[in-house]
Amino acid sequence: MKITVDQIMEWGPCPPYTDARVRELVGDGLTPREIAALDIPPEDRFWALTNLLDERDCRLLACDIAESVVHLTGDDPRCVDAIWVSRRYAFGLADHDELSIARAAARASACDATWAAVAAARATADAAWAAARATADAAWDTADAALHVAWDAHIARALDYIEGRVDIDALRESVVGDAT
Repeated sequence: MKITVDQIMEWGPCPPYTDARVRELVGDGLTPREIAALDIPPEDRFWALTNLLDERDCRLLACDIAESVVHLTGDDPRCVDAIWVSRRYAFGLADHDELSIARAAARASACDATWAAVAAARATADAAWAAARATADAAWDTADAALHVAWDAHIARALDYIEGRVDIDALRESVVGDAT
């Protein structure tokens, strides 16, 4: 499968990606793996790859990514449930109302977590500021490296969906089995 300039331009890339820039990057077309390896920001590679997925697979990929970080919420049941409902929705086993309710609950969880983090940050601001000044450069480098590792993992998972390495039938069965 080759991804062409015309396809990318139909998807509506952000302003830095003019027709000329996309032609420079893509030439006569690139495979998904070649797109994944381009020397452009990882979020732009991910955007291009997710445009190759249908709505169901894009939703399932989003669930995979959410599941990989749900521990950051303390495995808040509202977030776990939202992922489960979204997977069910992808397979036609949940309706839009059910999805909306789960989404609202997950947003409330995120809001709760944000305010808790703000309160904790305020309580330790002075100590954190002193430590941050001492280690700022190393922290930024570490954070940047971690961000790139995360993007690389998301891109690799998108390629799994594109290249058919995700067993959709088994995934559907796990969702259907959970619903019974």
